[in-house]
Amino acid sequence: MKIGIILGTKDPEVVFNAFRLGTLALRNGHRVWIFLVNHGVEIEDIETTAFNIREQIFLFTKKEGEIYTCVTSMKAHNRKETGVCKPHSQDDLLALVTSSEKVLSFG
Repeated sequence: MKIGIILGTKDPEVVFNAFRLGTLALRNGHRVWIFLVNHGVEIEDIETTAFNIREQIFLFTKKEGEIYTCVTSMKAHNRKETGVCKPHSQDDLLALVTSSEKVLSFG
């Protein structure tokens, strides 16, 4: 199954759980993408001892999970392209949503 996750927050617990779910789905043979919008484009800056977000991002990408980032949100939050955050458009998001069997939204 192709599963899409739209992540629009930088709340550490929400980000942690969104990536955990994505990684679990990948381990169970599903194809998963995460599209970062709004404050979600700031996930690489989250500093917390309670949730190891960097590890969850690493595990997700290691299992071939795909991460996309809204270019408009990147501009609004003064973000630059990184290894994790690569800009994509709303057209790309629409294509991902319409090609997915399930779409979840966090934040």
